Amino acid sequence: MKSRFSTAEKTKAVLRLLAGENVLAVAAELQVTIDRIERWKSAFLAGGEAAIEKQTEERRNSHRGLLSKKTKAGLLQWAGILLVLVVVIYFMTRTMNQGSGQ
Repeated sequence: MKSRFSTAEKTKAVLRLLAGENVLAVAAELQVTIDRIERWKSAFLAGGEAAIEKQTEERRNSHRGLLSKKTKAGLLQWAGILLVLVVVIYFMTRTMNQGSGQ
């Protein structure tokens, strides 16, 4: 009886259950209890539900015009760079105009 299963092995077993295979047959083949394989299935489904909820929340936020902190930080960084460029161009043109006697 194998005591530890990889994530891939657990996922494969759960997918077999979801495809309609009998839980008794899968559990017997893997030599695990039905309770154990049902826990894998519950964890798998909960993870899928959490992923769908996260995706739904992200879509909801994007429709509201809400930006993530990472996006806001990136925009602020670009705004800072743009401001520096504007100041540099202003002083360059001012210096060039003074040098030409204007």
